[in-house]
Amino acid sequence: MGKRLNIGVVINNIEGRYQSRIFKGIQSFAMVNNVNLGIFNGRSINSPYPNDSLFNKVFNLVDLVEMDGVIVFTGSLGTNSDDKKLSSWLKELTDKPVVTVGRNIDGYTGVTSENKKGIIEAIKHLVDKHGRRKFCFVSGPPNNPESIERLEAFKEGLDIVDIKFNENNVYYGDYSYRMCKDITAEIIKDDILPYDAIICASDEMAWSMKKSLEDKGYLIPNDYSLLGFDDLSESAFQKPPLSTIHQDLFSQSYKAGELLIDIISGKNINNLEIESKIIIRESCGCSFLENLNVYNPEGYNLEFRDEINKFVTKLYHSSEVITEMEHILNSLVDNLNLNIRTKKHTSLFLLSLSEWLEVTLDWEHYSEIWYGGLQLIKTLFMKKDYNDSTNMFLEKLFANGFLLLSQMSDKKEVLNIQKIHDTESLFRDFSNEINTETDFNSLLDVLKKYIPEFGVTNMLIILPESEGYKLYPVTGYDDLLKKKLDINKKINLEEYRVEYKKNQMVMPLVCKNSFFGFMLMSSDFSYPQLYVNIQLEISKALLIINLFQSRDCLIEEKEELVNQHKLSEERYREMIDMVPMLMWESDENFKITYMNRLAEEKLGLKLGESLLSITDKEDRNKIELERFSDLKGLKIHKINNEGHILVIDLKDKINSKGEKIRRWHALDPLPMVLDNTLPTNDFFKDFKITARESEIVLLLFHGLKIREIANSISLAESTVKGHITKIYNKLGIDDREGLMDIISQYKVKKDGYGNYLFKIFNQLIMNQHL
Repeated sequence: MGKRLNIGVVINNIEGRYQSRIFKGIQSFAMVNNVNLGIFNGRSINSPYPNDSLFNKVFNLVDLVEMDGVIVFTGSLGTNSDDKKLSSWLKELTDKPVVTVGRNIDGYTGVTSENKKGIIEAIKHLVDKHGRRKFCFVSGPPNNPESIERLEAFKEGLDIVDIKFNENNVYYGDYSYRMCKDITAEIIKDDILPYDAIICASDEMAWSMKKSLEDKGYLIPNDYSLLGFDDLSESAFQKPPLSTIHQDLFSQSYKAGELLIDIISGKNINNLEIESKIIIRESCGCSFLENLNVYNPEGYNLEFRDEINKFVTKLYHSSEVITEMEHILNSLVDNLNLNIRTKKHTSLFLLSLSEWLEVTLDWEHYSEIWYGGLQLIKTLFMKKDYNDSTNMFLEKLFANGFLLLSQMSDKKEVLNIQKIHDTESLFRDFSNEINTETDFNSLLDVLKKYIPEFGVTNMLIILPESEGYKLYPVTGYDDLLKKKLDINKKINLEEYRVEYKKNQMVMPLVCKNSFFGFMLMSSDFSYPQLYVNIQLEISKALLIINLFQSRDCLIEEKEELVNQHKLSEERYREMIDMVPMLMWESDENFKITYMNRLAEEKLGLKLGESLLSITDKEDRNKIELERFSDLKGLKIHKINNEGHILVIDLKDKINSKGEKIRRWHALDPLPMVLDNTLPTNDFFKDFKITARESEIVLLLFHGLKIREIANSISLAESTVKGHITKIYNKLGIDDREGLMDIISQYKVKKDGYGNYLFKIFNQLIMNQHL
């Protein structure tokens, strides 16, 4: 097509796990096909929640915008609607060509997931492999067509394995995480779990079911098997990893875009159904190695092309990585064959692997994909008829390969945590500042200060006035300051674009029972939750401004703001539990008021316990003197005093009761950082440091105090102090900080910065003991 197409995307709750996954497919489609996206983010149609209808005012703009066609995510939008209501709503939404995703509606072309096959496979697997016979099904809403189809598949699967279906073994939710606590109360009677297999119609309900049953003492897989549906990315990182039914959400939305282009071109297109399949992990009772489904053909050749192709297609169910991973694995096989022939000490295989691990860090399912790929190559090569020395050589290479993967997986987690932490810190400052403003111009000033920091290149606040809508540029769009938007005319979003940003999102500004207008922004939309939080903060700020101007701050308005604050806190806590970060909160007296599960496990914290009980003595003295002044960090002892955490970040905040509290974050420092920066024997020799003094330097480097050093090497504290004084005199320094500096300067000066980094890298890939 000649001109660049403008495609509308109608979606609800874009920050939801299901929606954000399916949204990635439409983003990739737009990038590959050079298409502009106009995204309209509202809530579910006919939602039972009171103010969702105000959020859905954003859908009134869809047919006012110059679009060539519209993709509508009917699967999630229609959770609370039957086909008749959804069809009527679609007719009012737009007269442009439409492709639906997730649920077919008569008269429209749609892309859906085939629900039955995966559920039937799951039931057969649980019966044949694990001997399960007592099944229950946690369904979606009873009148939802997708729920009905999945329940029918459950019935059909039971019939195939000769198990009688019982309606009493079906429990109804709404696909969300919050539902299963109440469902668990229905299931558990007299403290007995009557089922040995639970299948949930969504992954989120499965996560919630696992948590609720754990709280009652029931564990996977000893007490029961658990399966979900959707295969959301977090499912692979549950403990244990969740077995589930994979529906390719990415491909559904990507294919929807391709179908819409065909329809716009005048082609007659039929509905498309994408196959679902079971993904076996550990929550059903299988071990990880059983889940890899590695092919073991009878005849091997040096290239293994066919086996790799089969394996990649079977395991890597996301179409995003299939082609690239097939190329990577074949490349690694070639390097490994060359290593075997040359028996070189420097491994081309490991060097190549380290590069591929680095460049693919942005993949979802990173650890799962790479572990499976390495395991495949190892299985194929170790089955060949090599001599003992070659087998030992291969064992060493693969041991170092899996070590590299472990280290890079840690790096990926740290990078993800840092992104979350940095954004959360910036957002907290933004939230505190925006909610103190009492007039609209001051609000705009705050937005202009922070919004570019969140990666939003262009933003408009669109507020209704008697003659239409007035546009207020926040960043970009400077020429539109005085322009008005006539609601009786078509809106051409091209007018509000910049050349280098093609995708825009319109979100309603709603707080309590008040609708204020819309915000329109351009971004890459990498973090949907962030934009929803910005939407919420702007909406709350507009409500506060209105209340302040009217001088009518009633109690119920204040309570609503508190509830909104509480909701954002719950979302944050749910998110923080998905990463390996310790987080807890304390009041002004340092009594612990909240903690996540990791903090409870690692530190042995209890609600109401004083934080001082696990705080280092020196820091405890500072707390008693300074309270909440400029204290920047603490040293916290782990449970049973087994080591301590040196890196603590803390923030002042206000809880829902208006009380000042502290939120504490912590990460265990990576041991690799310490190991790679320790002084060498050459350092001690050059500075004439004796063996005893060298021992003390290493202990100082590990952060031990003088008393701890004395106890560990059986010397008097005065003797240790004397040695430290001699060490500092030889090095020309005054303290530990100077010690760290002179060691790092020595390493760089001795080897050069590039060689220094190479030595660290070489240690990472060659030392098996790390």
